[in-house]
Amino acid sequence: MASIREQIISALFSVIETALPDVALMRSPVDPLSRNLPLAIVLDWVGEEFTPLTFGHHDVDLSVRISVFSRADGVEQSVDAHMVTVHSALMLDRSLGGLCSDIGITSSSKSRNDLDDHIVSVAHEYNVKYRIISNNITAH
Repeated sequence: MASIREQIISALFSVIETALPDVALMRSPVDPLSRNLPLAIVLDWVGEEFTPLTFGHHDVDLSVRISVFSRADGVEQSVDAHMVTVHSALMLDRSLGGLCSDIGITSSSKSRNDLDDHIVSVAHEYNVKYRIISNNITAH
């Protein structure tokens, strides 16, 4: 069985994929954005912080980054529109069907690479709160 973290990442992936089925969605920034691909979304987890509780449990704060990359015409508006769609989809069920207790945005950033076909990216970082059993990271 997968860890709760991996179950959450998979659920986030599914939410984004459902909201934007025609957009390339990747799990981590392994491959560069193809020149034939005007827009892509990358989902990556950044880190976790664990807070020990009594009775053998930990509260976990999972930080995930969702980035929208575009080199299309009207780049700024395109990236923003796609990020709004992603954010709205994530806020519909902030518990991901009971996998976590809350999802909230914590930061946003933008970058632009004019040397490579004017790629613009906007990234939102989200904090996902969940609980695990201390000796079993696959269970709540």
